[in-house]
Amino acid sequence: MATTYLDRANIYWKQANELLEKRGWSKASELAWGSVVEVIHALAESQGTKIKNHGALRDFIRTVAQQLQDNEIWRLFQKAEGFHANFYYEFMDEQEVKEIFPFIKEFLEKLGRLLPPRT
Repeated sequence: MATTYLDRANIYWKQANELLEKRGWSKASELAWGSVVEVIHALAESQGTKIKNHGALRDFIRTVAQQLQDNEIWRLFQKAEGFHANFYYEFMDEQEVKEIFPFIKEFLEKLGRLLPPRT
């Protein structure tokens, strides 16, 4: 199942970047957020945890950051979380969306390194 989460994360990330190029800021930010959620689900599942809601998602990633003593994980997650709200309220402009995308990429890479190797 973790592979399915990762597959979706990769699809969402690719689509987010394509929309970023087409200036579809709100949808690009939501797809980027979707890729973050899918990678978190994959990591949770690899640790035997099932995430059922947004609060549990936040709690899980905060716990991961604390266990690893890596506050950057939590900080990057918080930046990504703003993208979720941007889809509904469209409060971020082009510059802000473009500035946050590299942080999302860093988060995805960081969590990807915590996952067991794909078979």
